[in-house]
Amino acid sequence: TGLPDSSVITSFKIYPNPAANLVTVQYALSETGIVHIEIYNSLGNLVKTVISSETTPKGNHQTVVSLEDLIPGIYSIIYQHGSLRKTKMLAKY
Repeated sequence: TGLPDSSVITSFKIYPNPAANLVTVQYALSETGIVHIEIYNSLGNLVKTVISSETTPKGNHQTVVSLEDLIPGIYSIIYQHGSLRKTKMLAKY
């Protein structure tokens, strides 16, 4: 016991994918906690912080992210809640 429960993040979705200028990040938490969502380019460089160290209550959440300042390519969206991380790939055209 004492290990993080992977069921804390009950879902993590991005749409549309591929996307042009806007993408919706949707996630659900089974408990309140600190959330980070960041976007990295294909070289592994941080290009955008969507949410940084924000305390988020349990439940369903979504945020719309502008991609207008990013060049077309493949990006990783990394979602972190406590010590748990999930990654989704995003194609921007």
